[in-house]
Amino acid sequence: KEGKLLGMEFLRHFHVYLDYPEQEISLVPIRAKPQRGSFPLAPFLDEQVVIVGVLNSLLPEEYQHLEIGDEILSVNGQSIPQPATKDDFCTVIEAMQTDCVDLVIRDKGEVRICRKAIPGH
Repeated sequence: KEGKLLGMEFLRHFHVYLDYPEQEISLVPIRAKPQRGSFPLAPFLDEQVVIVGVLNSLLPEEYQHLEIGDEILSVNGQSIPQPATKDDFCTVIEAMQTDCVDLVIRDKGEVRICRKAIPGH
């Protein structure tokens, strides 16, 4: 919020979300009507561990305890092997092509994450 990076002021006028199945990063004007849903978190493969790599403002209040870097242990009841491979990470991404995903997060328990419409103002 305090940063002075080139282009950051421009991005404040958009909702930014990642669509892994479509391999897209989308900018939706804040004042636009919701058109697509997005997950409030995105996974990331970090040193052979699948972690929560992105959290956004769509995260429900009951999951505000999640943090970037939390380890994802399973997706839809399927355990993620340790160490995780790129194929294991792709399994997580494929599971996120649905509307809801059940995850188990180390030390935080089970969470059910569903796509939500990006709000317009």
